[in-house]
Amino acid sequence: MKLRWTLYASLAVLALGAALGMACGDDDDATPTATSTSTTSGGGGGSETNADKAYVMSVCTAFNTAVSTATAAVSGDPALATDPKKISESLTPVIENYVKDLEKAKPPADYAAGHTSLVDSANGILTKLKNNQVQSLAEIADLASKTAVPKATLDRINAAAKAAPECASIDPAFFGQPS
Repeated sequence: MKLRWTLYASLAVLALGAALGMACGDDDDATPTATSTSTTSGGGGGSETNADKAYVMSVCTAFNTAVSTATAAVSGDPALATDPKKISESLTPVIENYVKDLEKAKPPADYAAGHTSLVDSANGILTKLKNNQVQSLAEIADLASKTAVPKATLDRINAAAKAAPECASIDPAFFGQPS
């Protein structure tokens, strides 16, 4: 019986990791981007700025905190893999905190729409959790921005993310798609 519970708990953690991990990935195949130490901000192109770096560090830290907190929340209860009420009870506070942390992040002006999309994605999942509409852990995976962002801006944001240790597990697609 204990082996069965351990197996279920492990599967629940793996399911959550896979669900949240869809926003993460290995970008070793990505084209290298600039990693300048520019201190200017704004503009929409060129090397990442200090504002870009602070922003992606804030977002990636929020994401990593949510993943680790969610993993801890589900690791002890194998029923979480299939029980909408338990999923909601365990993960609503995690996603609420994630939304609050995202809302505190200060995006560069030319990435405001991308940031709004990140917050909207998290709020959409939060609404589903609060309404017990999440049937499986896989449904909470889509935390990425859905907004098309100008390529130069997205390249700059992704360069800042690639240079930040806090963002090592974040897939560049998390910050949006180039327009």
